[in-house]
Amino acid sequence: MSPELEGKLVNKYPKLFRQINLPASQSCMHWGISTGDGWFHIIDQLCERLMQLDHPVEFAQIKEKFGLLRVYLDNYSTESDDLLAWAERASGTTCERCGCSGKLNKRGWQSVRCQGCRKEEGAI
Repeated sequence: MSPELEGKLVNKYPKLFRQINLPASQSCMHWGISTGDGWFHIIDQLCERLMQLDHPVEFAQIKEKFGLLRVYLDNYSTESDDLLAWAERASGTTCERCGCSGKLNKRGWQSVRCQGCRKEEGAI
């Protein structure tokens, strides 16, 4: 994710991003949000929902894996697991690059892209 968009999330939800300044030996959040900008709104909505939980959570890692959004937390619960599952499902139909409606490409490097981004990347 671009530093500008990542900064917006970190500043808006500092409690969730407490681990972002830790060294790599202590947290994978050291590498920041390892996704494309297109998933910014999904992550923003996820943050809003996580902040409403009755117990505190922190991000341990946010990345793309096998074409989908993967979020790992410290201090899981059934409620937080449901929210993470929602975010993963939403990423499966959202272009990771631009945020438009997309679909998962399962050939080669797996990724979710819209038709326009696929064309730009030469995948069509």
